[in-house]
Amino acid sequence: MYRRSMSAPTPRTLAVVALGLALTACGAGESAGRSEEALAGSPDQYACEVDADCALAPWHFDEEPCCNSRYTSVQSQRFVSWRDAWQARACADIDCDAVRGRLESTLPPAQPLPCYFEPRCNAGQCGGSCQ
Repeated sequence: MYRRSMSAPTPRTLAVVALGLALTACGAGESAGRSEEALAGSPDQYACEVDADCALAPWHFDEEPCCNSRYTSVQSQRFVSWRDAWQARACADIDCDAVRGRLESTLPPAQPLPCYFEPRCNAGQCGGSCQ
């Protein structure tokens, strides 16, 4: 007769171990501190007073603010300038191509209306001219 000296792992234990390995493999712990640092002291991403305060620029990944998406959205020019300077200063060690491969779909998003790409200041918030 076979006698077990240890009990088999429960599904919950296996899930916790798998999650820990996945987070370690993708560097999630490293990004968390950088995400908090990136948000501290940044200008509002969408605040504006006039249309010229808004710009069409790539958006950054929330999971890894050192890296920008290949896709664009209307944001505050002040925020975009701040983010570009922060990324140049803090992100030299990040491989953004690998991050994009991990976080972006291989399929492009649905194409928005052309007015989405026309920066406008609408009631103090940057957005497209569709609003």
